[in-house]
Amino acid sequence: RALPFGLTIYNGGMVSSIAAIAYLGANTRKVSEHATFMVHRTTMSAQFAGAAALHAFAQGVVLDDTRTEAILRAHVNFDRDTWDKLSRGDLFFSSAEAIRTHIAQSHGEFAPPPGTPLYVI
Repeated sequence: RALPFGLTIYNGGMVSSIAAIAYLGANTRKVSEHATFMVHRTTMSAQFAGAAALHAFAQGVVLDDTRTEAILRAHVNFDRDTWDKLSRGDLFFSSAEAIRTHIAQSHGEFAPPPGTPLYVI
């Protein structure tokens, strides 16, 4: 949102995890016909953690889930069943499903017009 220019982003293969959240920040979101998306709740490894670390992990996971869910809700149109499935595991979306749920806005291959400035972020 803070970029001084309109940003068009393309998914030419797979955008998953927190990258799917970042993808939502673009003004224009295009997806290749055969590309996919995956979103999930926050995960964290607590192997060998003591009680204090486990408590901190739990607080961090709740904060991250709250933040990412707020971003998702501001951009996507999931039905109740999809939100319920997100609480149970990874969600995968085809390009058509991504457009239907507003993750992406349209199909499109990466083909900027000649002379268009390209930015790597």
